[in-house]
Amino acid sequence: MALLRGNYYPQRPNWAGKNDFGIGAHTDYGCLTLLATDGAPGLEVRMPDGRWQGVQAAPGQFIINFGEMLELWSEGAVKATLHRVKGGAQERLSVPLFFNPSYDTNVAPPGSEQVIRAGDHLTRRFRETYVHLQSES
Repeated sequence: MALLRGNYYPQRPNWAGKNDFGIGAHTDYGCLTLLATDGAPGLEVRMPDGRWQGVQAAPGQFIINFGEMLELWSEGAVKATLHRVKGGAQERLSVPLFFNPSYDTNVAPPGSEQVIRAGDHLTRRFRETYVHLQSES
């Protein structure tokens, strides 16, 4: 399963303040993300000591990000990258390509007796995030 998305972050006015984010802190749901950007600043990753560190890549370079599914599948040996995008003085474009295994692939830790299908994990996380996917009770 793969998903290509285009993200546009408009220029933020000066009065918006330092708490105005393009997207709040989150981890990607899947395995691996390849991210292309226009080189504009804004992407930050959470470092082990809790600091936020800016990450930039020039056009033509890629940022590689690990997601929740890979952390689950590796039993925590690979950590999902907590990241955010801060609004800035210039607009920003990014194009993430999310790579995931086939829907029915078991992504439970090897040797465990669990069965966690990749598609079920993604569906659950999308429903938790996107209100329009939640069914009414």
